[in-house]
Amino acid sequence: MFALYFYSAPAAYAQDCDANELTLELVFDGYAEETSWDIADAAGNIIASGGDYAAGTVSSTETACLADGIYTLTMYDVYADGMCCTYGDGSYTLTDADGTVLASGSSFGASESTTVVLGAVAVPGCTDMAACNYNADASEDDGSCAYQALSIALTS
Repeated sequence: MFALYFYSAPAAYAQDCDANELTLELVFDGYAEETSWDIADAAGNIIASGGDYAAGTVSSTETACLADGIYTLTMYDVYADGMCCTYGDGSYTLTDADGTVLASGSSFGASESTTVVLGAVAVPGCTDMAACNYNADASEDDGSCAYQALSIALTS
C-alpha cells in the first residue's frame, strides 16, 4: 500500500495519517526563493516536492504521510551556497511523528541528499563483513559483495 498526503496545517490533519507522518521544517537564509526540495521513492520517482518560496519568507513547515519504504530527501539551492551561513542561518530538519530526526542540514552546495528508511523495510546491500563493500545498514544481501584477491607470484 502506498499513501502520500501533503498538507500545510499538520495539527488539523494529523488524524488522517495512518502511515509514517513526517515533518520537514525549513528555516531559510536570506534567499528563500533559491531553496527547493523533493522526496523520491526507491525507484527514483519524485513523490513530493516543494519550492517557489517567496523572497523574504522566513520559514515553512511541510508535512507528509508516507507508506513504509526507502526514500531520498534532496534539498536544492539554486545559487549553490546551501541554506547557511554567508547569507543567513537557514537549515532543514526532517522528523517523524515521534520527533526523531531523520535528516538535517544547512551547509551544502547545490544539493544534498539523505536516504530515509521508514518502517520494516529490507535494505539491500552487501551483508558479508569480510567483503570490502560491506554495508552495515543492509538487512538483505543483494549479491553485490566484492572481495579483494591477493595473488603472489614467486620466481627464482
